[in-house]
Amino acid sequence: RSPGAGGGSFMNKGISLYPGLDKSADIRQSLDLAADHDIGTYFCSLHIPESDVRALKRDLRYILADAAAKKMEVIADISPTALSRLHLTAEDLFRSHITLRLDDGFTAEETVRCSLSGTVCLNASTVTAAFLQKLSAGGADFSRIKGLHNFYPRPGTGLMPAFFASQTALCHAYGLSVGAFVAAVTNRRGPLYEGLPTIENTRSLSIEKSAFVVKALGADHIFIGDSRPCAKDMQALSAAAQTDADIIIIPVILRDTSEKIRKLLNRIYTPRPDKAEHIIRAKESRTHAKGLFIKPLTTLPARRQRGDITVDNADFLRYAGEIQLITAPMPAEPRTNTIAAIPEEHCYLLDCLCGDKKFTFRFIE
Repeated sequence: RSPGAGGGSFMNKGISLYPGLDKSADIRQSLDLAADHDIGTYFCSLHIPESDVRALKRDLRYILADAAAKKMEVIADISPTALSRLHLTAEDLFRSHITLRLDDGFTAEETVRCSLSGTVCLNASTVTAAFLQKLSAGGADFSRIKGLHNFYPRPGTGLMPAFFASQTALCHAYGLSVGAFVAAVTNRRGPLYEGLPTIENTRSLSIEKSAFVVKALGADHIFIGDSRPCAKDMQALSAAAQTDADIIIIPVILRDTSEKIRKLLNRIYTPRPDKAEHIIRAKESRTHAKGLFIKPLTTLPARRQRGDITVDNADFLRYAGEIQLITAPMPAEPRTNTIAAIPEEHCYLLDCLCGDKKFTFRFIE
């Protein structure tokens, strides 16, 4: 599908391999498994300080031969320092049909030159509109440029969903497809062994859930960031790639089972673009609730929790009828009724609601 169409039913899939860091036997096993699970791309990092240069070159040759035989793409993360350490040039790697992900250290002018020689990936997590404008002004071949986000080994440093969505949208605006990473469930890569996701909130999620979030936020290509992914992880990735993320369907348990609340929630909504700190406001809800009398509570309301779905009652005057999804604990508000709750195992879907992503509710009876 075309870049910028984020969330459709088709998504490219990839695994990560770390030549010079992982055992050669483990790399070969991953390559064999990939062939059984419709994996189309191998991501390799060529600038990990702990890697052994001789083993790296040997394993990379094997990976390239395997990719050529299976008609797969190889993306290699590279920096000027790593090229020097490996005694290679960008042109050497292009001759081996490698797509280069240009990490820190490449100027706009060098990036333009690379795009005229081969296919390159920009760091989608850090690229700016100003840099993309320089590439355009410099005559870069955008048909040979993609975006690929970072992964973040250290817990707490991954991207926020809204920032991920905005960076992805920036790349899409220039016609770039965008890739991102999810953490493996098994065989997490050292030295920290705490997963290699792009989005922080997905670090502890299953691959199915992580991939769904990444897909819903606009990514076109998804990689398992950790090395040595097992068959179960690859199966999960393939299953997630086939799910539809165009409209987020949020399972909820109704607390107010009245027919008017059912009708109000049984609609398609979009988040307001001016996002509040702890709530997602359903943009169309007050229009849909027009004419409905939302009766104020007769008992003291409870403190609002992440995953609660609320509607402002008649005491909130012109705000009456506004539906809100609570993303963090908030004080009780007597002018707001809690009408439903998202079960904890589905609260990750709140991270999908960025930009103009449409959503609706499914009642758990």
